[in-house]
Amino acid sequence: MEVLLEELYVDDGLEGLLGKPPNELQVRQYPQAIAAALILRHSWRADDLACILERLGMKNGKKST
Repeated sequence: MEVLLEELYVDDGLEGLLGKPPNELQVRQYPQAIAAALILRHSWRADDLACILERLGMKNGKKST
């Protein structure tokens, strides 16, 4: 998990979103942490953020059904 987050160049913002350091997460929390890391990684440009949200099946920050 740590290597993946390093490769995504995620900073301390992820810890703020998760409420704890990534190394303290339970394995079942990994998918959400990875999704949050991807969103942070692509959040610098609005169009890039919209694209990753769509690819993750999310709309307006919520999971699409």
